[in-house]
Amino acid sequence: MEAIHTLEEGLKVIGAFCKLVLEAVSILCIVLGFLITFVGGVRAKKFINLRLQFGVWLSLALEFQLAADIMATTLSTNLKDLVKLVILALVRTFLNFFLQREIKEEIEIKQKRLEKIAEATE
Repeated sequence: MEAIHTLEEGLKVIGAFCKLVLEAVSILCIVLGFLITFVGGVRAKKFINLRLQFGVWLSLALEFQLAADIMATTLSTNLKDLVKLVILALVRTFLNFFLQREIKEEIEIKQKRLEKIAEATE
């Protein structure tokens, strides 16, 4: 029985470390995305391209945050914490869903414009 308890404690430590790493990667994605977008913004001609670029980075960060939430859910035994984690995971999932949809729509609009330009030059 003591071996199972030791394994359980070890799993909690590994899980907590993984959660911390996932959250750190999420923050790194946001910071990197901001820096790349900011530097690109100095040279950019269109704001929409910057929004798309930064949106992709934010979406990636949300994916890592969601993974960290899932990790935290597996570690939590408290019902109150589980409810908080589920709500956070749902909010992040919805945010990511709508962000992905907006990015997809903007890319489709951009492709249609390029197709019209290509047709006009033929």
